[in-house]
Amino acid sequence: MKHNTVCLWFGKGGCGKSLSTYAISSHLSTRFSTLAVDLDGQATLSSSLIEELPEASTYGWFSKTHDFDEVVVPVTPAFPERLFLAPASADLAKAEPETAANLDRHFLLADVLSDSDLQFRVIDTPPNSGICTIAALVAASHVICPVSTEPAAWEQMAAFEALLAQVKRRMNPHLEWLGIIPTRFNVRNNLDNEVLKAINEKYGSLCFSPVRSSVRWREAMVSLGPPWNQQSTDYMTITNEILERLNHEKIISPADCGQ
Repeated sequence: MKHNTVCLWFGKGGCGKSLSTYAISSHLSTRFSTLAVDLDGQATLSSSLIEELPEASTYGWFSKTHDFDEVVVPVTPAFPERLFLAPASADLAKAEPETAANLDRHFLLADVLSDSDLQFRVIDTPPNSGICTIAALVAASHVICPVSTEPAAWEQMAAFEALLAQVKRRMNPHLEWLGIIPTRFNVRNNLDNEVLKAINEKYGSLCFSPVRSSVRWREAMVSLGPPWNQQSTDYMTITNEILERLNHEKIISPADCGQ
């Protein structure tokens, strides 16, 4: 089976990158060996999958102080046994200045992940276009854009498209845009519905099903348990849409998630 590396990125905080990475990687791991890669120094994704952050983190891949196996750890037993994590740490803030003189710095992550035989790699990125984000886009086969259904987030799409096109043109010609996940969608809010309509009108088939706004997502992430504990099928639907777009025959069913 082909290995897929999916990067989730958008240049604005609060759009649901960490949540989407957590939920999609969890659902994928019910059927496939999956690595969740945390490149955001806030380590929100890492804290939702393991009880305590270890000393080794993805910063070690940029500083060349740790190899692939030294960073990757199993997640808590509540998740499927096929799910693994490459945790983040606050040290990732040092990656930008410390790699400034390295001409190959944008390829460091791609080199490390080439040692992985896991079927899926799902990467959470910080909300900027620094070294961690660019390295993730260079390492990725596909990119997904989570964008909240609010005008301020929607207005950032042009910058997202411009950076994606630049990375594809100069660094990773094989990078494909897999789609947009509308997040934090409130069906009762007229403005949310207007933004969702605008996204669908402009991007059409690139749009995934929306993720409804719910405090239960936050509760699921802090519970150190899988997302289906909050009884929502939004991300199961999205994960199956991802598999369909990647031409996989397997799909995720409620039975896979213990429902």
